[in-house]
Order: sequence, then C-alpha cells, then structure tokens
Amino acid sequence: MINILGNQYQIDEKWCFSALKKYILPSHKVVIIPFSFYDQSIHSVETWQEAYGKIDGRYYSEIVNPLLSYGINEASIHWVNYFEDTKAEAKRKIEEADILYFTGGLPDKMMDRLIEFNLIDAIREHSGIVIGFSAGAMIQMGTYHVTPDEDYESFGFYRGLGLIDTFDIEVHFEHTRLQLDCIHKAIEESGLPVYAMEENGALIVDHGKVTTMGKVHYYG
Repeated sequence: MINILGNQYQIDEKWCFSALKKYILPSHKVVIIPFSFYDQSIHSVETWQEAYGKIDGRYYSEIVNPLLSYGINEASIHWVNYFEDTKAEAKRKIEEADILYFTGGLPDKMMDRLIEFNLIDAIREHSGIVIGFSAGAMIQMGTYHVTPDEDYESFGFYRGLGLIDTFDIEVHFEHTRLQLDCIHKAIEESGLPVYAMEENGALIVDHGKVTTMGKVHYYG
C-alpha cells in the first residue's frame, strides 16, 4: 500500500506534483469517500449534492480538478454517497478503485461512518493508493491525536484505520505553542514520532518508506 497524507486538495501544485505523478497515473480509477462532513451542514441527499455534486457542489471542482491534472479521466472518478449508496455499493466502489481518497473535516465522524458502512476491512485490504487530506490523513494512523481547535475542545487520542502505525501527524501546522505542546504530549504518551505538515506540506509512505514534500517538520 502507498499512503499520501496532506492538508489541502491542491495536489497539482509545483511543490508536490513532480513527486506524486510517479504514483498517480492516468489509468487509475479513484473513489472519493467524503465521510468527514459536519452533521449540521450535510444531512440529506440535497445537502450532500450541494457539497459534492458535479453540477453545483461547492467542493466538487476543488477535489476533482487536481486529479484531472494527472491525466485521470473524470469518468474514472467515483464517489461514495453516504445518503444514497448501499453498504454493498460502497464496498464495491472501494474494491474496484486504484486510489481511495479521503476528504478533510472531522476524523472521528469519518471513522464512525466507515464503521457504520462496514468498510474498514475493505479499506485495510486495499493494495493500491490511499490519499487523505487533514482528517483523511489523520485516520490513516493506527492512533492519531487531536489538537484542540474550533471543533475539538481538548487534546485526545482516537483510533484510526491502522494503515500506518510507525508515526503520528500534526496537520495544518503553524508552529503555534498549542500545536507544539500537543505534539510533545503525543510523543510522550504514544512513544511515536510526529510529522508536522504545514499547509504546503505532505508525506508519501511507500510500503513503509517515508518521503516528505514541501514544508514538513519531524519531531521524535
């Protein structure tokens, strides 16, 4: 398995494109799994379409257009729709994809919904590429920490997918005292090093080998 961890969807930018184009190929089929949404903003078929639908979804182009830059056909990009897909349909899309793509948002909500859809085993058995941004990067860990922000009141550890178990990450890193304190707390309590990724920072984990792109800082 190859894991790509980042903050922002703009993977077509110069600082990362040359490294990623070795992995993201025109022939690839992609399934986007946007399960990290906020209940108050996405709670129905209609609100899901307003967020991710092709016609007027506010996140559609932001997510899809960078993938098109790699030569991927738009017809090869599929979505798991929480409100319309059955569990069987969601599993089939994952099994047929070369790339699993996890969006940003709330990591614990994403894990809850993946469990609800019985998708954990299918994801863990995937042998291709797993791409995740912010929350979608965090859940790839065996255990990830959360630094307090507008969504989470306190520091805490949460269970992830267990695709990576040799380190932890700090997303949207801005060198704040709070972030640094939480990084050191995470290291002390988990015993794992932390890669802190600034907005233009990402990681490639190729069968365990870590390559950094852009602005990434290592704390161990």
